[in-house]
Amino acid sequence: MTEQVLTVRCKLSPTDSQAEEMDDTLKAFADACNWINQNTPAKLRNKVRIQGIVYQDVRAKFGLSANLAIRAINRVASNRKTAMKDHSSVKNFEPTSIDYDTREGFDLAPIRRALNSCVNIFNLYGCF
Repeated sequence: MTEQVLTVRCKLSPTDSQAEEMDDTLKAFADACNWINQNTPAKLRNKVRIQGIVYQDVRAKFGLSANLAIRAINRVASNRKTAMKDHSSVKNFEPTSIDYDTREGFDLAPIRRALNSCVNIFNLYGCF
C-alpha cells in the first residue's frame, strides 16, 4: 500500500513572546540534532539503535518532549542515510524546522504545548 504524505503550509501569527518560545524550541531541536550527530558513532544510521544510546540524555539536556526527542533522533538517522547514499557528510542542523510524527495528525496540540498557549493560524480560508 502506498503511503500518502500531506504537507500543510500556513502562516502563523504569534505574539512576540510566542515567537520567542517557538524560536527557543527550534533552537533546542537543532541543538539536539547536532548533539546526537556528534555523540553517536558516525556510521550508525539505525534510529532504534541511536535512540537506545541517546534518548534519555536528549530529553534531559534539551528539555524536549518525547515526540521531539524521537523526531530529532529520526532526523539524524535519516540525514546520515542520505549522506551515505550521496557520499557526503551530515551538515550542521539549523533551527529552521521541526517535524511531528503522524500520530499527532493535523492537530495543533503540539504547537500549543510548545508555546504553552494557543496560536492563531491563518491560511487562504481564514483563521481556524
